[in-house]
Amino acid sequence: MKHSRFQIENGMRVHFYHGSRELLARLVLLDRDLLEKGDCAPAQIRLEEQTYIKQGDHFVIRFYSPLETIGGGTVLDPIAHKRKRHSDLGDFDIMLKGDDTARLDLVLKNNALRFSPLKEIYYRAGILTVDGPQHLQKLVEKGLALKLNNQTALHISALNLLADKCKHILQKFHHELPLEQGMKRESLRTRLLPRASIQLSDWIIDELVNLDYIEDREGNIALKEYSAALSPRQQQLIAELSDRYKTETFSPSATNDVIAEYEKKDKLDQILSRMVNDGILIRLTDQILMHHEAVDKAFEQVEKDVAERGSVTLADFRDEIGTTRKFAVAILEYFDRMKLTKLSGDARVLLGN
Repeated sequence: MKHSRFQIENGMRVHFYHGSRELLARLVLLDRDLLEKGDCAPAQIRLEEQTYIKQGDHFVIRFYSPLETIGGGTVLDPIAHKRKRHSDLGDFDIMLKGDDTARLDLVLKNNALRFSPLKEIYYRAGILTVDGPQHLQKLVEKGLALKLNNQTALHISALNLLADKCKHILQKFHHELPLEQGMKRESLRTRLLPRASIQLSDWIIDELVNLDYIEDREGNIALKEYSAALSPRQQQLIAELSDRYKTETFSPSATNDVIAEYEKKDKLDQILSRMVNDGILIRLTDQILMHHEAVDKAFEQVEKDVAERGSVTLADFRDEIGTTRKFAVAILEYFDRMKLTKLSGDARVLLGN
């Protein structure tokens, strides 16, 4: 106010009046240290307690002591995130003078990767919840936003940030594990969006796939241009190991023992992982890998027993395939995990029977 006896200093404590409420607050000047009488400046008011306030509401500021009115203003963002001083302030003009769609675009952009509910986004932009979808649709049609579901949307700038982060994660993965066709989707989810829900993370990964940033290779996510080509030596190792696991059928060597038989430069752990991803081997446990043909034969035996006796016990199954209890348990528990069988009392039945 021109006739105020006081100047407004950055960080000063003030009385904030909105409607019938009086609250204490800290006033942060964003582009200067001192606001002279009669001047106007962008600021962030950090209240000391919560209140209900809307975009476009007016307020009055009074000096902390003595209690004297020193200014007032208009609320541009009722639940803004803490801002850094002397940062780009161009969004103040948009929030003050822009139309509903422009304000929504800005709020979505500033929301970045917080995944706030659309109801909150509309509220921050000063848009009625019933009117929000039509303005969001305008942004979607312009390629400025992506609607993930009925409660969540993402600004294109945030999607680009995720695309860059995803590219960096996969580049590192391909460098460290060159024989892998790609990173498991669940592993990428936890690295890309550790705090997001599984459903939300999958939507974003699917969108990155649709936009050709990355490829989904049967559950393994890879960069578009990446090819896990095998050298002649690696092809030889895969053929050799495949024959070995075929021969060992239902009693394969422990994984660590197999790895120990080869030189470190052969990177046998990566070779075995590649064979699992390619479907040659089935990982029953951390230390038990089995050839897929052996696993198929084992399941045929389960189907035969269930057809003849209605169920299969661990002891009968172990004797029929000629292995030890350790391997029989690993095979049957794998079938349980794959939802092929289920335990019913002391025996197993086919799922659905």
